[in-house]
Amino acid sequence: MRHDEIKRKLDELEGKITKISMEYSRLVETLNLLKDKIERVNSDFDALIKEALLILYLLKRDLDQD
Repeated sequence: MRHDEIKRKLDELEGKITKISMEYSRLVETLNLLKDKIERVNSDFDALIKEALLILYLLKRDLDQD
């Protein structure tokens, strides 16, 4: 291989590596956003369950008093 051919192939390889690196960074960012959303939904769901349990407890208590 000639020097300019090697340089061209190295430049192509560098371009591919840069593209993959950028795609990987975007994927990590997307996954982190998804993780944050899942954590928020999980927290909201936990709060909803606690509220529902409290309501059920109060209803049961009221029924037991009757």
